[in-house]
Amino acid sequence: MKSPAASESLTQGEYLAHVGFVLTGVVNTLLGPILPIIAPAWHLDDAQAGRLFAVQFCGAILGTLASGRVMNALGIRRCAMLGLLLMSAGVSAIGISNSQFGALAVICFGLGLGFAVPAINLWVALANPQRSAAALNLVNASWCIGAASGAPAIIFLADKFGLVKTLAAIGILLALTALAGFVAAGLSPALRPAALTPPPKFAHAAKTVAPLTQSAHPLAVAAIPQSPPLDPLAQRPFIVLMCAFLFFYVGIETGVGGWAATYATRLHLLAPSRIGLAQSIFYGALLLGRVLAPLALRRMSALRLLLCGLLVGAAGAALFTFAPLPPEVLAGICIAGIGLAPIFPVTVSLYSDELGAAATNSAAVLFAIADVGGAVFPWLIGRVSTSMNDLRYGMAVPLACIAAMLIIMTRLSRTMRPQ
Repeated sequence: MKSPAASESLTQGEYLAHVGFVLTGVVNTLLGPILPIIAPAWHLDDAQAGRLFAVQFCGAILGTLASGRVMNALGIRRCAMLGLLLMSAGVSAIGISNSQFGALAVICFGLGLGFAVPAINLWVALANPQRSAAALNLVNASWCIGAASGAPAIIFLADKFGLVKTLAAIGILLALTALAGFVAAGLSPALRPAALTPPPKFAHAAKTVAPLTQSAHPLAVAAIPQSPPLDPLAQRPFIVLMCAFLFFYVGIETGVGGWAATYATRLHLLAPSRIGLAQSIFYGALLLGRVLAPLALRRMSALRLLLCGLLVGAAGAALFTFAPLPPEVLAGICIAGIGLAPIFPVTVSLYSDELGAAATNSAAVLFAIADVGGAVFPWLIGRVSTSMNDLRYGMAVPLACIAAMLIIMTRLSRTMRPQ
């Protein structure tokens, strides 16, 4: 039975979590569509532009590390709304910034992402203790919708009304959502991490992968088979390999998604007003792949799905790196997105399943190192592009990362129990 706090959060504004996560998806992927606009205006080469991704993720890491204290002090919902306010300030400031102060605006909305993402996930999970896996997949589907739709919308609006007004409008939407959230939070007790104790089912929520589609009933989930936790002596090498695996994965996802619009501009793949579609293709493919993942898990093991995903992702990355024709490059971006889609949720599920209750001990380290990958590899793409004077060379970095992940996976499978 739900506690009053959880029930109240559902009736007093859980929809705000979905609205907030749509906007969070837009902000999380904001640099991708605006780089072709701000890079010439701020006189940035690709290496300098790539550093903006690193700045964003450094802000997100700091926000994530501080979010626990903020949630304990203010409550989960207020922490999420504070994150939206920081995003509002940062996004609005980019439109009126220059190369000297632009990084401060980026780190500001990165900090907001670090507050909002864990807080919204925890808010939704604790507010739905009987169906947390379904609720979390729905709210993360909202993030994917924002990530996929944000780029073309921003490019279109910036072409019509200018970048300053477009970013100001996003900032206003973020601020209004935050204000509504603060009002809703003020009408009910603060929902803190310690306020609710999730039932046993929530403890296993990470061990399932659910389709990202809405239904009147709880979503059917395809569970990864359960077995006793990994032997303690094997846990350290397993955790190290998991950290390395997600370090490369998050770098790939952020790098491809972040540079797709600029890549489309350089190769003249799309008209200037439609270059945001390149990023939307990638994130839309991620959404599609995560919808299909539960069906695949009914026919193959999690490790086999990871291997298939990496091979498909490698094929897509090779295609968008080396293909000479625009349709083939866009097809490669789509194929890479579909292949990479199940890797993050399935990897987290395997991590939880192998370690059992001990998974929480190193979870913060795991996700922090994954975020470092998101800071390093988009910058590296820009660095390689500037050194070689061709972004196509930079876009070969994700293919090298996938090759590294395949090598890690061969070692990883040896540290795990037979499936």
